Amino acid sequence: VNEQAIENIRNIVKSENIKCDFTPQNNYVYTTKKSELAAIKKEVSALESLGFNCEFVTKTGLPFEIEGAICFKNQAQFHPLKYLYSLASCVIKNNGEIFTHTTVTDVQKEGASYVISAGEHVVVADFVIMASHYPFINFPGFYFTKMYQSTSYIIAVDTKKSLANGMYINFTNPIFSYRTAKYKGKDILLIAGGDHKTGQPTSYKDSYGLLEAEVYRYYPDAKILYRWNTRDCI
Repeated sequence: VNEQAIENIRNIVKSENIKCDFTPQNNYVYTTKKSELAAIKKEVSALESLGFNCEFVTKTGLPFEIEGAICFKNQAQFHPLKYLYSLASCVIKNNGEIFTHTTVTDVQKEGASYVISAGEHVVVADFVIMASHYPFINFPGFYFTKMYQSTSYIIAVDTKKSLANGMYINFTNPIFSYRTAKYKGKDILLIAGGDHKTGQPTSYKDSYGLLEAEVYRYYPDAKILYRWNTRDCI
């Protein structure tokens, strides 16, 4: 399904001429620990048995040595807001309608259609996609009994050096994720990590400081451009 999504977005970007920095990239799940090599290789074997386009590698574009990695080939990255703004324009151009500031409170199946309630208004549709941050429909799933919020941190960095292509995330905790982004005509580094359960106390050292220390270890002349955090449903 993920592969189909990448191809679908690729086709939309091309057919609608959307400028969103869409770039084919390889994605790597790596480890720096010898104790994790067997698990990495087992994962590669499982993926290959499914016909997935991947391989085991020991060299990447990261600024440090690794023990091994799964290379998922021909993945992609893009600027989500640039993509979504253009996609919204495409919807309007093709006689679609977008309603903002409209809180949906209920979705019911009636025959072959769905009835969506939003205050005093009702929308009838053949398909409904619930893409809210937190599911507002309790049945089926009982999601509210199983989910919690996780906070993670990210910094944008001018490393003052050229950066290798690719998207990277390590195999086990502590999780670090690396990728690049376009900023004022040049590539900058995005590094994310420092995950913890939302609401649990943390310190600057264990959040943004953790990421900054990782950056300065390999790019001592780097400049931190931006810091922000996000909360995901787990």
